[in-house]
Amino acid sequence: MTFCLESTIIKPENGSDIKNAVILLHGYGGDGKDISMLTLNWKRFLTNTVFLCPNGHEPCKINPIGYQWFDLETNDKNYILNEVKKAEDKLRKYIEEVKAEYNLENSKICLSGFSQGCMMSINLGLTSKDPFNCIVGFSGKIIDKEDLSLRLISKTKTLLIHGEKDEIVPPYNLLEAKDFFTRNNISIETLMIKDCDHHIPVGGDRGRRSAVTRTADRHAFRGYGRGQRHHHRQDGKRGPADPAARRASDCLRRQAHAPDDDRCRRDAGQRGRGCLRASDQAGDRRRVHPFGHAPA
Repeated sequence: MTFCLESTIIKPENGSDIKNAVILLHGYGGDGKDISMLTLNWKRFLTNTVFLCPNGHEPCKINPIGYQWFDLETNDKNYILNEVKKAEDKLRKYIEEVKAEYNLENSKICLSGFSQGCMMSINLGLTSKDPFNCIVGFSGKIIDKEDLSLRLISKTKTLLIHGEKDEIVPPYNLLEAKDFFTRNNISIETLMIKDCDHHIPVGGDRGRRSAVTRTADRHAFRGYGRGQRHHHRQDGKRGPADPAARRASDCLRRQAHAPDDDRCRRDAGQRGRGCLRASDQAGDRRRVHPFGHAPA
């Protein structure tokens, strides 16, 4: 079958029957092949699972070799929401095609994504008639809490992971998302990764890697992948080196920060990190297990 979105598809090894699906959504300016790197380890622990990594439905305006789910060149709230809903419609059609192709229900599908892909996963997971198995999001946020609260009809359990030093989508967004989920009685777990910026850590120091692995194990996601390729620099400096990637980062940063008072938001982010760590240490966590099992 040809899907409505061009996709990188990783099927179970040895021709195993497909009983579950993970749909991975890339970030702004990325593509399906890029985020498919996450599956290298995940597939070892999620047998009978097909991984689908679609390209965004339109080219990224400031990085034409990549794709986007919605445009970020403006801060116009209504424009962004309109673009988001166009992407949701396209992804809903895609998900229905996946369900028909592999004979699956929503309960057998995990939605996951990085950055803008995480934002789309949250919106789709909470506005679908039938809940999905779970949402696993990296370095994202709720696009518009007021809009989402008006359209909320599902309570898909969720895991959100964020870098403590993320300057593109600041970490206070994780606290705000956790508050939104809690107030709406939706199962939510969060993990703040120390010394991590806007990417999904791979390699790195042992402590950071083990933190991701411990949490992922509890969600049957022991593996973890690299972030979007333009977030890593050979010269060791912070931020993307490529000019187009820098422009993409600037767009994400503008959209993630409140327009009125950035300083207050940064202060809120500092408080947020402390609150999240205190909550985690207190054991206030509800575990999300995709497909009802975890590796031994």
